[in-house]
Amino acid sequence: GGQLTVCYSCSHSQWGYTRQSSSATGNPATTPSPLTTYDKRRHMARDGLAAFSLLWAAQQALILFYTGIASPFDRLQALLVAASALSSGWPPVLCAALAVRIYANCEPWPNAWESHFWCAQTDAALLLSLVAQLLSGSGGGLSISLSNAQRSFALRDANRVVRWQLAFFYSSAALFKLNSSFLDHRYSCASPYVAQLLTASPSP
Repeated sequence: GGQLTVCYSCSHSQWGYTRQSSSATGNPATTPSPLTTYDKRRHMARDGLAAFSLLWAAQQALILFYTGIASPFDRLQALLVAASALSSGWPPVLCAALAVRIYANCEPWPNAWESHFWCAQTDAALLLSLVAQLLSGSGGGLSISLSNAQRSFALRDANRVVRWQLAFFYSSAALFKLNSSFLDHRYSCASPYVAQLLTASPSP
């Protein structure tokens, strides 16, 4: 007769189970069926960590392809970044991807841009937040999955830290720009940047 749908969801997969009448025996049979696109989008909207992992992975993929994937370590980074997006931010995979990107940003030190260290520190905030939640599992051991509440808490906790980090980074950058060289148009790096923008802008 009728259908009864029971939905089960976890941090990285979800399926619907539909009870239907068996044509052979007439007894109810339970068969798995994927959730509808609407259900998946609604679940994604509730899971901020999965949404963040997609955005973060897209950004990291652009950086990797721009700089070139030449070495085995570059291919490892690309593989882990792709896996973090495809797994909807499954914590063990996302932690591994964050760790290799942090190492890649810090490895050129001291010959690297400030943005590399900024990215490494903001990624470290999320990595530590996720590890803290994984270590707070039942029994005091290391868990490989997190509840929806733990995933949300890890993202909120990292978000709070990253806001303070960025406020400090930009405030420090603005403070150190207050020097005689930067404020003098003859020596300032801002002068050629402005000239390039004016040259590239379309003429009226």
